[in-house]
Amino acid sequence: FSVPLEGRAAELAQLSQAFDQTLAGRGQVIRLSGTAGVGKSHLAAELLKRARDLGAQAASGACQSTTERTAYAPWREVFNEMLRLNESAAGEPGAAGVIARLQAFVAGANPDWLVRFPLLGDLLQLPIQDNATTAAFEPQLRQGALFDLAVEILRHQARLRPLVLWLDDAQWMDEASQGLTLAAARALADAPVLLLLSHRTAQGGAAVLPALAALPHLHVLEIAELDRDAIAALLARKLGGPPAPLALSLIMAETQGNPYFVEELVDSLLEAGHLFQRPAGDWALAETLFLALQQANALVRSADGHWQLAPNVSLSAVDLGLPDSIQGVVLSRIDRLPSPHQVTLKVASVVGRSFALDLLARSHPASPEPAALADEVNLLTARDFTIAEAALRERFAFKHTVTRDVAYETLLEDQRRQLHSAVGRALEQLAPEAVSQLAYHLQAGAEWARALHYHLAAGQQAQRLFANYEGIEHFRQALACAGQLPAEDTALQRQLIHSSLGELLATTGQYDAALDHLRRALELAHELDSADAQARACRWIAYVHEFRGEYAEALRWI
Repeated sequence: FSVPLEGRAAELAQLSQAFDQTLAGRGQVIRLSGTAGVGKSHLAAELLKRARDLGAQAASGACQSTTERTAYAPWREVFNEMLRLNESAAGEPGAAGVIARLQAFVAGANPDWLVRFPLLGDLLQLPIQDNATTAAFEPQLRQGALFDLAVEILRHQARLRPLVLWLDDAQWMDEASQGLTLAAARALADAPVLLLLSHRTAQGGAAVLPALAALPHLHVLEIAELDRDAIAALLARKLGGPPAPLALSLIMAETQGNPYFVEELVDSLLEAGHLFQRPAGDWALAETLFLALQQANALVRSADGHWQLAPNVSLSAVDLGLPDSIQGVVLSRIDRLPSPHQVTLKVASVVGRSFALDLLARSHPASPEPAALADEVNLLTARDFTIAEAALRERFAFKHTVTRDVAYETLLEDQRRQLHSAVGRALEQLAPEAVSQLAYHLQAGAEWARALHYHLAAGQQAQRLFANYEGIEHFRQALACAGQLPAEDTALQRQLIHSSLGELLATTGQYDAALDHLRRALELAHELDSADAQARACRWIAYVHEFRGEYAEALRWI
């Protein structure tokens, strides 16, 4: 973060107390919530920095709206960072090298884990061949065995040094990660592990991971906006000098103390020449803004002679030429970028919150030279649109999800479709194992046949990982993609989709919907003249009736 944390002494004290409990060997879980831009990530990052300074290990993973149906997405980042699996090292390159480093770690930490070693391929999206033991696991047993192994690894790491884990933007956490998070939170109460979840305040009372509320070692921190003194300190740090009283009043009135909004608005004011530094060193509003406020009778003089906003003044009636929302301020700043940089930012927004330069380059409609693209992203970083995530691997991320969302919303529907298609095709070359993300981008790009293929693959993967609701959603999207293609070309896939949906819906207790899909699967199996598919559909229809206690009907279908 470019500006030090301000105005969070009370919250930091609470986090420090929880960390002290962790150092004493008592596991802690912290839920950090607040509105977009209020400073949750900054506060969490400060805790991780302090933990590292005190000798603890720290690792983080971010959830994204684009990876909501990608199993273990944030935990994959946590384990990669914690075990340093992606660090450059001599030996085999790529996935083979990561697998070799992971196997060496497992063998050194606890050789008894090696029999479950292939399960880590599920967690880390690595092509690790099953052995006889793991191949025999049913999905639910496989997931439980993986959760046990992951918790044992976390416990092992915490014995070496206390461990702080941060899962950011947890409102977008995938189903499998939610299960692992809950398992870890419950199992590590007696270990020196602090698990921190940051997320936006739940809308409509829908809590993120509500089962955490039953844990006695849970702490809940609701982060509020900053007060006037804290905003003044933040501005002084950012500008290199104090804000004049009127400038502070205007910024406070426009942003209501939201620190991200404050930073974006100040950047916008500076770029537009609406803020200037006076000889005394303080920062004041430019004459154009001052005159607009004065002509609208929005100013009064304070007791010490300074201009300030009139009490209860409504700035909505004053034409200041300033956006009245975070999104509006970000959009105005994007509009002031050079045209090539705007395009690059928008392409990156299609990739997601986090993006790699090689994927960005292959997806970019202008096909810029690598050096030119790197220069553009470096300027975006210098202007606080993006941050360097892992310089050695040329990975970047949007500084805030709001920036990514605003950039994405500027794209016309046809532009989005073309860019999602380009990202999907590039991803096929760079990461063919990322089937969930491929399905998302190719469907958004109207690449129906490809999207059908990857939704099927992602649904089958989720089914194997016992991520049942993710599997249901992937199969439903696969059905939607099939509906865009000629029926005669997709009969085989539709039969498999209906069969898989029926099985997953039955597994999750949605029996009426399960029977609808299983009967359709049976019809298609007859049309395809597939005896195996017919037998499977009949068997699952019988299971559903058995689950409902309809034993006579179940016998009829066996």
